[in-house]
Amino acid sequence: MCMGCPVDKDLMQLVTVEVANLEEELKNLKTTSEDEAKKISNALQSFKDEADNYFKQIEEKQKELSAAISDNAGDISKNTKRLDGCDESISLLEERQSNLEETVVSVKDKQVTLSSEVGALKTEQSQLDSRVRALEERTVNAVAGGKIVQVPCRNSCFCGRRNELEAIAAHTRNCKGGFIHSAICGLGGVGKTSLVVEFLCQHEEDYPGGIFWISGENNQVFQRTLNEVARQLGTFQNDFSVSLSNTLECLKRQEDLWCLVVDNLDELEMSPDMKKLLTGHWKHKAGGHIIITTRREVVEIGEDLGLEEEYCIELKCLTSDEGIQLLEMRTGKVTGDEEHARKLVRELGGLPLALDQAGAYIRCLKKPIKEYLKEYQKQRLRLLKKMKARNLVENTSSERLAVHTTWLMNFEHIADLSQELDLGQAPTLVMQICAFFGPDDIPYQLINQEIYKEDHSTMCDQAEVVSLLTKFSLFQRYSTNSFSVHRLVQEVIRSELRKETDSVSELDILSYAVRVLHFALEHALSPASVCQSFSEDAVFSLDNPPSLHLWSKLALHATYLQEHLCSLSEKQKVSLNSFLCTDEIIRIFNEAGVFFAVSQENIKAQEMQKLKLDLLVNNNAAQDSTALPDYFLDIPLRDRECKLISHCMRQPPTDCDSIQEVNASQMEKEKEVNHLREQGNLEVKHNRFTEALKLYSKAIDLSTGDYRLFSNRSLCYLKLGDPQKALEDCDKCLSLKSNFPKAFIRKVWALDELVKSGSTERVAQKKAMMALALHLDSSLSCDKKWSKMFQDEPGLTTREVTNESQLAFALMNTQACETLLLHEGEYNLSHFITFTDLQIVGLGQGAVLRVKEVFGIFSRIYFENIALPKGSIGLVCSGKDVAIHMVHCDISGGSSSCEEYPECDGGPGCIAASLGKPTCDRSGKFGDASTKSGVPGFPGLCIANGSAQIENCLVHDCGGGGILVTGEGSQAQVRRCEVYKNHQAGLEAREGGKLVAMENRIFNSGFHGILIGPNAGECNIDGNKIFENAFEGICAARNEREIAICNNHIHHNGPFGISLDEDSRLLISKNKIFENGHWGILAKSRTSAIIRENLISNNKCGGIHIGENYSGCIQLESNTIRDHSGPWLQYPDEKYSIPCDGFSPEPLGYYLPPGENQIYTHPPILSQNKIFNNREGMNHPREVVGRIYNGCTFCRRSKDEVQRLLKCPKCHIATYCSKECQKKHWPSHRALCRALKGRYSITVKMVPTMSQELSLNGYLEVI
Repeated sequence: MCMGCPVDKDLMQLVTVEVANLEEELKNLKTTSEDEAKKISNALQSFKDEADNYFKQIEEKQKELSAAISDNAGDISKNTKRLDGCDESISLLEERQSNLEETVVSVKDKQVTLSSEVGALKTEQSQLDSRVRALEERTVNAVAGGKIVQVPCRNSCFCGRRNELEAIAAHTRNCKGGFIHSAICGLGGVGKTSLVVEFLCQHEEDYPGGIFWISGENNQVFQRTLNEVARQLGTFQNDFSVSLSNTLECLKRQEDLWCLVVDNLDELEMSPDMKKLLTGHWKHKAGGHIIITTRREVVEIGEDLGLEEEYCIELKCLTSDEGIQLLEMRTGKVTGDEEHARKLVRELGGLPLALDQAGAYIRCLKKPIKEYLKEYQKQRLRLLKKMKARNLVENTSSERLAVHTTWLMNFEHIADLSQELDLGQAPTLVMQICAFFGPDDIPYQLINQEIYKEDHSTMCDQAEVVSLLTKFSLFQRYSTNSFSVHRLVQEVIRSELRKETDSVSELDILSYAVRVLHFALEHALSPASVCQSFSEDAVFSLDNPPSLHLWSKLALHATYLQEHLCSLSEKQKVSLNSFLCTDEIIRIFNEAGVFFAVSQENIKAQEMQKLKLDLLVNNNAAQDSTALPDYFLDIPLRDRECKLISHCMRQPPTDCDSIQEVNASQMEKEKEVNHLREQGNLEVKHNRFTEALKLYSKAIDLSTGDYRLFSNRSLCYLKLGDPQKALEDCDKCLSLKSNFPKAFIRKVWALDELVKSGSTERVAQKKAMMALALHLDSSLSCDKKWSKMFQDEPGLTTREVTNESQLAFALMNTQACETLLLHEGEYNLSHFITFTDLQIVGLGQGAVLRVKEVFGIFSRIYFENIALPKGSIGLVCSGKDVAIHMVHCDISGGSSSCEEYPECDGGPGCIAASLGKPTCDRSGKFGDASTKSGVPGFPGLCIANGSAQIENCLVHDCGGGGILVTGEGSQAQVRRCEVYKNHQAGLEAREGGKLVAMENRIFNSGFHGILIGPNAGECNIDGNKIFENAFEGICAARNEREIAICNNHIHHNGPFGISLDEDSRLLISKNKIFENGHWGILAKSRTSAIIRENLISNNKCGGIHIGENYSGCIQLESNTIRDHSGPWLQYPDEKYSIPCDGFSPEPLGYYLPPGENQIYTHPPILSQNKIFNNREGMNHPREVVGRIYNGCTFCRRSKDEVQRLLKCPKCHIATYCSKECQKKHWPSHRALCRALKGRYSITVKMVPTMSQELSLNGYLEVI
């Protein structure tokens, strides 16, 4: 049974067998398992034994490793100590290296200093690189700052005259608070001028109002010297009578005591201008002192000028004691020989000029006074006999006789010494020739090879000739490269030449003088060549114009020489071309005419032109040429020519007159500069930055441009917390030495400080400068100081671009705030559009970026050293958050307008046809301001609803205007830029655009300098120079928001300096507004303005003109308005009004503002204005030079020999005694006649009236 069920027997048997088998197998398995277990046990025991052995080995190894590690630890400890020692050594080495670098820099600096000093010493005769520039731009009416002192050099041998000096001082004390004259009377050479000079040098502080010096030698010299005073005072005017009045009025208004010296008032008859100065009523309320030197007698000068005798000092010759003192100072030989010295003083009459010349003779020839006295007595007796025999002028004074004899002795010794020194006749000829030039500032260039043609000698050193002449005091050194001669000595020389002798004559010397002066003029830069080569945009834009300084000296002497030529021609009744080379004479008269024209002596200038043309047609050598001489300039000069020549005359010469003196002075300055810089460097090392700043600033004031000074001073500003000034100094340093590493690093530092202080507009500039600095000096990335300074700066992304394909790709894949560094070259793109902020910087000399079709900025972008050339489309900055910052860029883009826009008539400059438009037609509408003809241009830069900052850029030759800012919210700051030669306005703001323009030069615009309106935003125009623009300097129209115009120089613009129109509101303060074409300021059509503290002068029509201004209010406060040929203020009568009910006044030319129903004007509100010398000017003819004696151009018969001279009907210059002579001369005159006719005459076709038709037919020649 199994579980209650029966089981089969077989089955049970099978189970039994199987169980038995299993039991057997189990026994076998047990036996086998025991064997296996034993084996395993044995194996495990073996493994245990091996493991024990292995662990023992490991323990042994561990012990060995532990010992090794301990040894290594000791070694490491030792090495660590050694490394610490190395670090200390490295620190010491770094410190020593730093000190060594500073020492090397210092040594290099000293080496540069020594090199410059050695170079200066080796090149004493070389040209200076530059002179210290004037702090303020000089213009035609520039006013010199500070006290004006015009006193000649002091006489080092002045002695005596104590009583006279005290007498003049007493006069000065008497004129406190009033006016007084002093007259110093005496003969020529008695020392009148030296006395006045000595007095003024001793009492300069008594005249806080200034000291002025003019010459009364003749009216021409009087006018020229007074004009120089007028230029100093800012009262110069083209018409001399107005200039004189302005100057006298200026002196009258001086609060401080002044002194005016009228030297050499020796004319027989005083001109009206001189009388006005000396006797005019202007003196009644003046507070000054006029000192006159004259040869007139005391009684005569008292009668002429109404002076009391106590104020006339008669200057006698020196007393014996004073004369001996003068000889002692001049010769050093009086001691022990006082008796003969006293006799010599007596013989010479105590005349200072004679004593001075005698002293020079004694000193140079080393003769005892006793021997000189004997020779003098012999010469004088011989001369006295000759005078008596020839019956010279009666009552010749003994003093004048002494000068004659002294001069003769010195003349003979000069001739002797000339032979001994192998100088030939040159010194004698120079002395004689200079008698016909002006007395002062005779340049060395007048000692030239023409002098040596007489005796065929070789040319010697000019300085050697002058040295010989000055030995005997016949001449004095005026400057290093010029000399002077006393007027009395000139008179003596001329009188000797006029004597009847077989030696050289006055005519011979005049001939030499003409050739010598002509040669010097030929080799000097001429006004004609300057005017022909002038290609600048405006005269006053020239900082360093070509120098006509030498020409001005030579031309001044030409004015003297032509007077002697004309006088001799008239006296001898012969034509000049009969004895002098006319080619040379023509040049003399041409240059004299130009000089007179520039000096505003137009009557004389015209006479010079007539004289030169008369000589030209009589010059046989000129007849075959159809071209006039290249040095010819037509009189009257064009306004541009006159300004250019005058500007160049004031420019110092390139080969400085006083090269040695200037070199020495420059060397001293450079030494002082280097000393100050080194002291500053020491102060920086000791962290005394304030003291270092003062030292560097002082050195900069002395230096002509040491870039290191600006770099060093920028560091001081940074240390003292003034990053803005540091940035300015870095820019100045880089302008002197581009790519100077220290300047770039400090510039980045300054920009970083500005950004930290809140100047977010500098962020892009900072990134650009960092990229540029790293490009120039890749080692900065590893520099600890650099890394520490800019550790918080996110990573810079910089990409270098070498061609336009790379640039196009970069613009399409620009990362935010990436800086593109453009290598030098031209990049031509069809489109330039940016939506990502970036910086673009041109490397080296800059990159040229030319965009043909679209140039749009829709992000924040920074440009530096990039040129946008003419032909490029205008750059447009558009969008509320869009901003552009441009530094040192050149902007000339913008599509071009018609050349004659807005009055284009389809001429050569019309571009309508090229644009597929009909050709412009202006017929019948020229001058109509209400209509325009032509294609307008577009600005080089347009800011539309964005913002822009433009610094130190050139904006010129743009197709339309220069820079336009338009749209509400848009604004532009333009600083320190040159804006010129743009076809329309230089700068323009309208339709809500805000403009800030500061410290710019804006000139030569085709329209206005600055145009504001219509509806411009708030604008600030401050510190600019705005000049020579075709229209107004500043024009503001239809503006409701406030405009400030302050601290500007506005001059030489077309019609008005400032024009205000249609509802504008302005503040106009502290401007200088002068020399504009019409009025200084025009205001009309409901303009309201506060015009305060301005200087308004010399505008052509008047000061301020107020038109129909309706309810507009003009306030004039504390302005100085002077020197106008018209009224200072003009406005309609307040009673004058026109009701406009029912009709529009616009057809009559009036604009009626909204809300107004009649035409009227409120008078201006006036307060504390200074008004003087504003009146209608009249040009009075002045005395003219006598006409050269002339006659028939062909046969040379004089005009006295014929009844009537006929003029050539074509040129109107050549003259003939008969038709026959005219016909005979025509073959040789034909070519020159054509040249003269083409230049000096025009053909006018007359349209006859009915009554003239039968009698008038053909053409009329008009000169």
